Amino acid sequence: MRYIKRLYNLTWRICADTAASAVAAGGSRCFCKSLCWTTPLKTTQPLMLTTPQPSGCHKTDDPLTRRDFVKLCILATQKTLRANSQPYLFWGLLDSSPEVRAMSSSAYNATININMNADTIQKLLAGQYILYGYKAVQSTDKAGRPLVWFGTQSYSTTTVVSCSDTYQVYTSSSPIVSGEQITVGFSTDILCGQTLQVIEGGVGSVVNTGHPGDVSISNQTTTEFTCGIMQEQTINGNPSAFVPYCAFPLNGLNLQEIRPLNKILLMFSTAKTNNGTVVVDSADSTALAGANGPGIIIDFSAMSSCTVTYDVNLGWDWGNYAWAQQIPANENLTPWLIE
Repeated sequence: MRYIKRLYNLTWRICADTAASAVAAGGSRCFCKSLCWTTPLKTTQPLMLTTPQPSGCHKTDDPLTRRDFVKLCILATQKTLRANSQPYLFWGLLDSSPEVRAMSSSAYNATININMNADTIQKLLAGQYILYGYKAVQSTDKAGRPLVWFGTQSYSTTTVVSCSDTYQVYTSSSPIVSGEQITVGFSTDILCGQTLQVIEGGVGSVVNTGHPGDVSISNQTTTEFTCGIMQEQTINGNPSAFVPYCAFPLNGLNLQEIRPLNKILLMFSTAKTNNGTVVVDSADSTALAGANGPGIIIDFSAMSSCTVTYDVNLGWDWGNYAWAQQIPANENLTPWLIE
């Protein structure tokens, strides 16, 4: 209710015969007497006002305007009502049903527009700096480590990094060692809420059982493996192959549950390393082998795109909005990427 500033004499009612199906389809419940939402509120969709039909069902009609909000005495900020991946209820109330949480935790697209001036570009290239990218996950297993998702010198005054919600899961025989690359042995497509059942040799098949929002890996052998999630990214319109961005131990007969988070971390560094390499902690002496600039971690939970600026002397600028935070140079990245 914190999203609502004022409501005058509105009688709310729940349309019971359409609520469950609407939410399960990614829509929203009806909470009003004469007006209702029937589509999720997303940045790419107009806000819709409709009138109830005799049958009790509702159809989208005209977009809701600022004047309509004034007439209804509802004051809500644009940021409050904007949601990229999570359907919101009437007047911007978050639908926390399990069906919607499972859907929204994995359905998103992320695009970062990076702007830099010519002087910054020249200094970065002269120092042979590489733009590195990382992805965040959530897990109760703190032995997991982030991996280098991508590294590129294909940057200019405008650089666009993007990805979608397409995942693969992998197994590997590589140990999780700081600064060492994970070699993928087996990989396959997977959705959040599914489970890879691993058999001898580290191969396996995906089944439609698992914790909603998580990518699960079930080891049905007594052999220890390394496992994790893979994702592709696109830089300036050039798509990559699927690359692992996290690594977790998969002990024999154990189940590993990893939840992808809609967070991307960017950082410039002169250290040269391969994709899929275990992130080096700042406490490790090898971390001093390269010069690292400050990083930025961006949360895409409530948006699909953003624009940031990097200056070689001033660091990252994103307007100080709540969706991003700058990370000091030579910071240990693991706590930022494994929650």
